[in-house]
Amino acid sequence: MAITKEEFISELNKDLEWEYAAAVQYVQHAAMLTGPEYDSIGKELVIHSNEEMGHAVTVSTIICDLGGVPTVDVEKRVISEDSKAMLLGVLNNQPGAAKDIVVLNAGAALYAADVADSMQAGIQLAKAAIESGAAKAKLDALVALSARLAK
Repeated sequence: MAITKEEFISELNKDLEWEYAAAVQYVQHAAMLTGPEYDSIGKELVIHSNEEMGHAVTVSTIICDLGGVPTVDVEKRVISEDSKAMLLGVLNNQPGAAKDIVVLNAGAALYAADVADSMQAGIQLAKAAIESGAAKAKLDALVALSARLAK
């Protein structure tokens, strides 16, 4: 099915809204991290924000080249105000920047620990654990154990 140039520009503008939103979300998550143990994660989030803005520039240029006007609207994103809610969102398979960075970091850890043969394989294992509910089940088991030990 063919689409018109105007429809294509409209779809590109939707993508552009998501690029803006992703950049904002990465910045917000980086700002919410506190403590030296999170410095490397915060720096990684800022790098991803800059990459998203680079994508936005590319998409904007394509829109202009097609005779369109790039949007200035930002797609509304759910942004957590606390780490627990953000983590639970990830473990409940909520898409977004938080899940992306968790999958990336977990994949790297699985590769570094020789559980996966490659970084990509580690990422796939981490993604599968989240999507299947196995990662959430492990957290639930840890919470239950912690509650039992506290008695």
